[in-house]
Formats: sequence, C-alpha cells, structure tokens
Amino acid sequence: MASKRRNMFQKNKTQETTENGRFHSRGGLLGVSTTDQPSPLSDAFLEAVREVGYPAPVDVNGENQNGFTRYQATTADGIRSSTAKAFLTPAKNRTNLHLALRSTVTRVVIDPATKKALGVEFTRDGQKVIIHFFYYLYVQMM
Repeated sequence: MASKRRNMFQKNKTQETTENGRFHSRGGLLGVSTTDQPSPLSDAFLEAVREVGYPAPVDVNGENQNGFTRYQATTADGIRSSTAKAFLTPAKNRTNLHLALRSTVTRVVIDPATKKALGVEFTRDGQKVIIHFFYYLYVQMM
C-alpha cells in the first residue's frame, strides 16, 4: 500500500534536483526542488553536523531520512508552484469540476467493498453536505 501511495505522489510531481530516481519523478504538474541558493551559514552548518558524525545532506524524501539537509519547496524554475496552479488552473474549464468555496472537507466517503472514494463530506455555511459522484446526497443542518 505504501508503494501505491508513493507511486501516486510521484506521478503528480516533478523533482528538479534528484539523487535517487526510486523516490522521485519527473513529468508531474507540481514542481519540487531543493533550494538552489544555499547560504554560507547553511553550508557551514551541514559541514559541522558531518564533522560530529551525522549524515548530511540527506534526501528527506528518500529511503533514509535521518540526518540534515537543505529544505525542499514546491517551486518550479525558481517560482512558487502551488497545488492550485499545478492542478486547478489546467482543469478550471472542465465541465466535471465543481469548486465549493469557503468549505472544509470533513470526510472522504469510501466504498467499504472496493476501498475506492465515492465522494466527499464537507461543511459550508454551517451545513453538512455530502457530494456523491456528481449529485448531492443530502444536506443536513449542523
């Protein structure tokens, strides 16, 4: 199951700097990169932790995550890459996409037999709403 989740995550991102292809991918919509302008202080810090025996730098998304490294961020070509820009903007004109503004998802409705998502439950304006495929199942006052 963990490898299925990892594969799904990898399919959706593009790792700009990668050391291990097993844990990273290219071709996804969400850009991820390690800072490309490290400061002299971060270089000195990584050197200091290496001197006392800690691994550095490590791949925080790799197999062994113990140690120290520079941070990764969702950026592409030096520009912030948000999930909205990566996934919603390309799909905004799709007829089967509906956005519920000022809403909070409280539960994903799962089919117990197939373990597949059937819909979502969320709250909006004090009401509980369940969307199942493309129609409202019910609306209940909170």
